[in-house]
Amino acid sequence: MLLPPHCNDITLYSIVGLIARLNGHENARTTSQLLFGSPFSGLRHDFPSNLAHFCQVTEQCYGDVAFVANNFTILPYFLRFRDSPSNPEAVGLMSSNEAERLKFFLGLPASPVGALLPLRHCPECALIDQKENGFAYWHREHQLPSSLVCPCHNVPLLQSGIRRDGTGWSCLHLPLDERDHGSGPTPLVVAPPPLLRQLATLGSQALRDDASSIDPQSLRYAYLHGLKQNGLLTLTGKIRAIELIDRLEKAYRPIAGLSPFNRIATPNTIEGLLKLVRKPRGPSNPISHLLLINLLFGSWELFRNVLSWEIEISAPPPPETIHPASAISEPCPPELLSKQLASISCRVSVGDCSLTKACQDENVDIGTATRWLGKLGWLNLPKRPKKLTQGLRSKVSAMLDQGLPLIHIERELSLSKSTIDRLCSEAPEQLQRWKAANHRWKRAKYRQAFLNALGSRTQLTRKDAQKLEGAGYSWLYRHDRIWLSAYLSSSPVVLRRKPTHRRERVNWLARDEECSRAIASLGQRIHLESWERKKVQAILRRLPKLSFSPRLDRLPKSKAAITDLLTALNRAPICHHSERVL
Repeated sequence: MLLPPHCNDITLYSIVGLIARLNGHENARTTSQLLFGSPFSGLRHDFPSNLAHFCQVTEQCYGDVAFVANNFTILPYFLRFRDSPSNPEAVGLMSSNEAERLKFFLGLPASPVGALLPLRHCPECALIDQKENGFAYWHREHQLPSSLVCPCHNVPLLQSGIRRDGTGWSCLHLPLDERDHGSGPTPLVVAPPPLLRQLATLGSQALRDDASSIDPQSLRYAYLHGLKQNGLLTLTGKIRAIELIDRLEKAYRPIAGLSPFNRIATPNTIEGLLKLVRKPRGPSNPISHLLLINLLFGSWELFRNVLSWEIEISAPPPPETIHPASAISEPCPPELLSKQLASISCRVSVGDCSLTKACQDENVDIGTATRWLGKLGWLNLPKRPKKLTQGLRSKVSAMLDQGLPLIHIERELSLSKSTIDRLCSEAPEQLQRWKAANHRWKRAKYRQAFLNALGSRTQLTRKDAQKLEGAGYSWLYRHDRIWLSAYLSSSPVVLRRKPTHRRERVNWLARDEECSRAIASLGQRIHLESWERKKVQAILRRLPKLSFSPRLDRLPKSKAAITDLLTALNRAPICHHSERVL
């Protein structure tokens, strides 16, 4: 049986198709039965099954089962961010006839990418492959759900109509074959933004990474390191979740409408990436990890270096290894960190200061120092590194009774904040005395600051007092307002606005003159119909046409003229023919 040669990034489905053509097999099921012992196992382009039978028939020309699964399928892409026991189990499913369970094991049916992974190819790569090898084949890096463009040529990938619309499942196809069924290949994106190439490159590097699977705890530490370098962690190690979500949303807004990112990077779903940097609760889709890695690290190399550092620190030391006090054993920290760790270990061992104080002086993160010192065996860290003597307790109590701020006590006695808090919680009456004394200490401090800022002036307005820098006006206003009011003017300056004269938009005087002339033109005799009442409307409807609608409340002269007419009309006798004459 003729076998095709090894090609760069070729898929096992392409190898099976080439074997069928080299050996003149017209029926794809026959080829699958010959190579895999099943008529359909070799026709699965994403996760073929019965790999043990394939390796036996080909006499391991392409390697053993694990090598074929990891180098000729996209399985490593979906196992990259899982723990190491997942790999043997997944390879075992592909080795047997139970590959149908593999997609459920990987969580694909419920994931954003779905269980159906259509065939894709790059037109540029296909032409190059045909020119160099005489045939085109499917590349593994093009079949990844996160790859919408070719990472080499930055052109949109073409998604094959075969197997996407339910046709061609019983045949073996290659990218440039002439198809007489199914729809033709369609581009996945019209105008790809540069962000798509970055994600496609990250996905390709994650697929080809030779390192083993990633430990979830070390992965979380690596993400926390990336968050810290990007200013997304507080001083106490808390995640700035709102700022992180805002950066993710802005960074991936150009691709939020493209599948499968429309189920991960939209404003309604982007918060799901927070679970990757919090306590691990289970495996997530690789696309979510790639989005976070691209934002925090920008490249796979930097991410891998940080991850290797975290794995090296977290790994337990060999039980037989003895670490001398003057030597650094493997794994060894950088030279500068080694000197800092040696200084910290020496100062803490002789009781010179606490671990927190030593780390602050050496400018080393206390978490990093704790993990390295425990890893190297230089320091056996108890839960309470510094022992509180009775004399030290007396000093703390005396300073608390003086009302000094806790941070002053910490710096003066080289104690941590947690130690001071513990002493206060052990004696509630001590805490109450400190609160009252601290209020008096602050009051004296802010009073003196206000008097120094006031200078030679005896009184100030409230606004001027608020503008004094370093005077503590806000604290005095909230806690010592009676004392503060003695230095504030009782009659503050009131700013009055200049009166504004409103310019009338309508000339009511001219309208009143026009309306009064129209009323006078009616004459002295007005004939009313039998159905009309002696009301204002009876006069207004007899007026000639005006340039406006009369509003008698704004026309005093016209209103008086109509009132006189109505008064005279009420006194006039009733005329015959049901007319009222004035």
